Amino acid sequence: PAPPAEPDRSLCSLSGSEVGIIGDSYVDLTTFTPHLQDLAREAGALGASETYVDHALLGASMNGTPNIPAQWPEALADSRSRGADGIRLVIMTGGGNDILINNRQCLDFPSVSDISDACKAVVDEALEAALELFQQLASDGVGAIVYFFYPHLPRFSLFGGSQPNTMLDYSLPLVREQCEQFEGVPCYFVDLGPSFDDGSGFARPELISLDGIHPTD
Repeated sequence: PAPPAEPDRSLCSLSGSEVGIIGDSYVDLTTFTPHLQDLAREAGALGASETYVDHALLGASMNGTPNIPAQWPEALADSRSRGADGIRLVIMTGGGNDILINNRQCLDFPSVSDISDACKAVVDEALEAALELFQQLASDGVGAIVYFFYPHLPRFSLFGGSQPNTMLDYSLPLVREQCEQFEGVPCYFVDLGPSFDDGSGFARPELISLDGIHPTD
């Protein structure tokens, strides 16, 4: 599909309280938000004392408990409590725990063609929850979404099952399509795979923590 339209330029000069971050442990257990804020301050896009509205939560999935859609009303209320009219830009991740943690039976398929209907349904249900979330974001005045997706795991992953990358390969194009074809607001899909790849289809070990899933600093 064609890339989404250029965002409203006003989205490039937001206060910290107008930028919401939701997702899972890929944000909550890492230095993602502090690092992003440091880069924004260096670029003059964030005030020295400002912070983004970060409600990402360890263990959250798109369609489970706890879940990412439930973070949105909390983030929106937090933004308004800081004096903003609401969140204009959402940066998010999600869907990893749906397949990597909540459905361990889906991590042993040697190829995409081997994936069971039950595990495909897991992805479909997560996509349905994500679409409802996108629609709510648009309804609540968000101007753009940045959605980043997980890279392949390394060859040996402590918690990744025997073949976790098969489910990631199946899910990625579906998530990308849903984001890029969403008509409510521009949705920018960021695939972390290429920048993490070791040249043979696995993540470079130095970029992934000892748990085999989360990125290092």
